[in-house]
Amino acid sequence: MQHFSKTELGQQVLKDRSIPLNARQRQLLLLIDTLDLAAVNSETKTRIVQPEILDFLYEKGLIYNKNEQVLKTEINHSNESTIINEPHTDSIEIKNTANEIDEIFFNTEAEVALSLEEVKELMKTSLQQYCGLLAKPLITKVEHALNVDMLQQCRIQWITHLQESRIQPNQLNLYLRQINYSLVKITNK
Repeated sequence: MQHFSKTELGQQVLKDRSIPLNARQRQLLLLIDTLDLAAVNSETKTRIVQPEILDFLYEKGLIYNKNEQVLKTEINHSNESTIINEPHTDSIEIKNTANEIDEIFFNTEAEVALSLEEVKELMKTSLQQYCGLLAKPLITKVEHALNVDMLQQCRIQWITHLQESRIQPNQLNLYLRQINYSLVKITNK
């Protein structure tokens, strides 16, 4: 949870209650970005930090992901783009797919805009590789995402799952940057 922080709106809502929140939503918003949340045991943290509540706070603009904020700034400054024309939806071993993706990202200077199917594949592959069976419900949700809006709803849970996994932060940032850039490109088509 150290990756999330309250927005100015989130701080204001805690003061003036301008957006109605239930007890759990208010509790999580109050605890985000505090040492109190870091101090609770993992069982309690799992009960407090539920993906649906996190999604709600994020969608209302009450919290933001610090890593994502940095990446949005980087994406806005990027001028070059390369488009991959053929989707990689073949059933390839998870490890090989992850290595291919890493190779594309690390060996190219330009941003690569992926198709919707390629974004879904990247999300599923990274969840399978780093989260295993715990991510099965989210993987299913990603598979059934029919458009960018549905995939955007999965994205915050995807980030949260990977932040709690063994993935290296630079690897997660790389994936997040790629997905954000691709979704912006798909939306602007």
